[in-house]
Amino acid sequence: MITARLERRVLGAVQFVDATTGAPIDRALRVQTEARVYRQRSGLLVIADAPGLHEHTLAFEARPRLRPSARCPST
Repeated sequence: MITARLERRVLGAVQFVDATTGAPIDRALRVQTEARVYRQRSGLLVIADAPGLHEHTLAFEARPRLRPSARCPST
C-alpha cells in the first residue's frame, strides 16, 4: 500500500449564525464573492483562495509578504 501526504492551505473559514439566537445557520446561503469558496459538511464556508492572496495558499512554512494592494485598510 502506498500512502501519500496531502497538505492543503486555506485562507480561513466563516460560520454564519443567527443574530438573535446565536445558532448556526444550516440552510443554504447565496454568497457573492471573487474568492474561491466551498462549504464543508460541518457548515463552515471555507475561503480557499482570494484575489491578491493566492501566494498564501502555497506557503507552508513561512508566510509570503503582503503586497500593498492586498493589505486591509487601517481604521
